[in-house]
Amino acid sequence: MTPPSSSKDKFFEKVINPYLPEVMKHPQAIKMREGVLHIRDVQGPKKTGSVEARLEVVEQDIFKCQRMVEHGLSANHSMITEFTRDQTMDGRSVKDIISNLNEPINFLQSQVYDLQNQVFEYEARFKGMSLAASCRTRGTCASTFDGEPLP
Repeated sequence: MTPPSSSKDKFFEKVINPYLPEVMKHPQAIKMREGVLHIRDVQGPKKTGSVEARLEVVEQDIFKCQRMVEHGLSANHSMITEFTRDQTMDGRSVKDIISNLNEPINFLQSQVYDLQNQVFEYEARFKGMSLAASCRTRGTCASTFDGEPLP
């Protein structure tokens, strides 16, 4: 086991993580007033009361935030339902119109895919035919064995 201040730890602190000392520093407040930079340490909250009382306050804050989120979600839901309910075109809802448009789009898309597959099949066939033609032996009029004409 290596001691805590080994060269490996120093290497990690200085080379791999050069910002570690900056992160480990106490937080500071920086303000510019009248052209002068003022830096002071940030004071944490004063701890008053027991741990249970402070946890109760934190718990109440969490519940308050949860209620705010729930109210926001329900407001969004009601706005969306109101918006979609009010959106009609020629006496039909926009949802019905879009779902009716999706059917011909899907049909046309399937036809495009079928045509692409046919093109690939034809290309493969023509490539096979051209390879077969290039691999064919030339016709000969005379025998290679004795040089006489073939029957």
